[in-house]
Amino acid sequence: MGVCVYCGQRYCIDHGDRGKDYLEVCTRSTCRAKVRDLQAHHRWKQRVALSNHRDICAQDECRLAMEHECGRCLLRFCAAHVKQGTIVDRSSRPPRRSLTLLCAHCLDRRRLWD
Repeated sequence: MGVCVYCGQRYCIDHGDRGKDYLEVCTRSTCRAKVRDLQAHHRWKQRVALSNHRDICAQDECRLAMEHECGRCLLRFCAAHVKQGTIVDRSSRPPRRSLTLLCAHCLDRRRLWD
């Protein structure tokens, strides 16, 4: 028996998995998509973070100086590669919407996570 970290539903051994660090995820398609997205996000973040170590924008193929931090991934980008967007903070009760600067990668992921 487990409890999905994404939807909070209980599941039996046939309807979920316990992954690394005891991460429990059910078989619902939305929850599975979040697992795949999180894995891809970590790979992307590792790859583009190298640019920030050289004080340049984390956007692929951009060589401008980093100026602004993305409110989601916390990587730094030039002004051209961040936009203001709305995110939902689910750690507060009730969940709160707020405006923050987001990179294109995090803007694209909002639908899945909000």
